[in-house]
Amino acid sequence: MGKDKAIVYRDGFLNVRDYSYIVNCFGVENIFEVTAAEAYHLATNVFSIAPDRVVVERNSKRLKRHMETQWNLQVETVPYGEIAKIGGLLRCTTLPLRRKKTSA
Repeated sequence: MGKDKAIVYRDGFLNVRDYSYIVNCFGVENIFEVTAAEAYHLATNVFSIAPDRVVVERNSKRLKRHMETQWNLQVETVPYGEIAKIGGLLRCTTLPLRRKKTSA
């Protein structure tokens, strides 16, 4: 999602200074704030496949529209809502696993 954009849920920060730090780092124009409902459905969890191309859950319509119109990103959507019920979404389920080899 590039190097200068952030998707945040403001009320998810325990300390307001942490949220302020994010705003100062990225700039208010580069931040998309999700609602409580969007945070609950893990809209902040996207998968970047190129600096200008991301994958989002298909129900994240407001985020998708913002990314396309305000950030000029190419956005792909996938039906992934059921996965959110187990506590993960796109980025979580696409991370590579690294395992230690154990001797047999």
